[in-house]
Amino acid sequence: MSLWALLVVGVSMVGSAVLLVRVPRLAAAHTSCDDLLVVIPARNEGDVIAFLLDDLARQTTRPARIVVVDDHSTDDTADVVTAAAQRLPHLPLEVLRAAERPSGWNPKSWAMHQGVRGQERWLLFLDADVRLAPGALSAIRALGRADEHVDPATGLVSVAPRHDVGSAVEALSLPFNLIAIMGATRWSRVRGDADAAFGPCILVSRAAYVAVGGHAAVHQDLLDDVALARQMRTSGRDVQLRLGAGLVRYRMYPHGLPALVDGWSKNIASGATRVAPSIGAISALWVTASLLPLWLLATERDPAMQVWALVLWLVVAAHTAALARRVGRFGVAPVFAPLLMVFFVAIAVRSAWLLATRRPVRWKDRMLEGRRGMVDG
Repeated sequence: MSLWALLVVGVSMVGSAVLLVRVPRLAAAHTSCDDLLVVIPARNEGDVIAFLLDDLARQTTRPARIVVVDDHSTDDTADVVTAAAQRLPHLPLEVLRAAERPSGWNPKSWAMHQGVRGQERWLLFLDADVRLAPGALSAIRALGRADEHVDPATGLVSVAPRHDVGSAVEALSLPFNLIAIMGATRWSRVRGDADAAFGPCILVSRAAYVAVGGHAAVHQDLLDDVALARQMRTSGRDVQLRLGAGLVRYRMYPHGLPALVDGWSKNIASGATRVAPSIGAISALWVTASLLPLWLLATERDPAMQVWALVLWLVVAAHTAALARRVGRFGVAPVFAPLLMVFFVAIAVRSAWLLATRRPVRWKDRMLEGRRGMVDG
């Protein structure tokens, strides 16, 4: 291989590893949650939301309130939540039927905007498919305390849940997960300093949320989590990121390939437009390095070069496996890292085309259009 190829591989692997290591894991902590409001937007989540509510009931410390905002579900979401409230009378659980959404609002932002009503000092937004270990809520709430480096009370903290895959199709998300973490980080002396947030788990003080305008300020943006973090940064507030490790986890796309394609098509190109150029360059180099073994196997006829290509494949697989351990449980998927990257590139191209042409993408039985705006399907 040429010196340039080796340089690309070396720089990309070192750079991607540095970006991933810069994000700390969520650490166990014992903190009261009696000033915490948990808001769960739910659209057709009847098959998963009971698991999250059971997890909340098993926490070592309970929040002041839990509000599930039923976003006009067409399944049994509301019935499941109502049954959970009766089954778990000690859980401070409420179900709120979302009002009719005003024109131009992202439906998830509208649901969360309604769910935050109250006086609790801290707000925690959780997706319905998130799972929590017994001490997770206390650990998340502890992120709201000041430390010697940063005071998250002035801004926002999010947790990227550990991604546990349950099928070969779900393992296709591996490169997306890694790229998303890389793209969210920023160069700073503070580990965990971030430019973006992860919507499945966001903690924010009510004071900071109100000061930046809350979800009303980003109501048209399809990536409400990224946009809310941008609002915090623009106003001079801190944004922090943690990895869920063994405390916060989820399965992203258990319903198969179409949902996975639609989900990442919605996210990847829009997110890429908001990544710092230097971090975007490292991510692009890492994608290139991961594809290089396939390129060499397809174009080189020299047996020696093909051997080098296989060696490089093993190097890429080992490197991907090391990174993957920080963000999820993907089984043997890293062995196929170059092939997974082909899928990533295909979805990234599709996402960019949808963004550039403002074509809608289906998500949660609705049609989402462009980077901003939403129309019902």
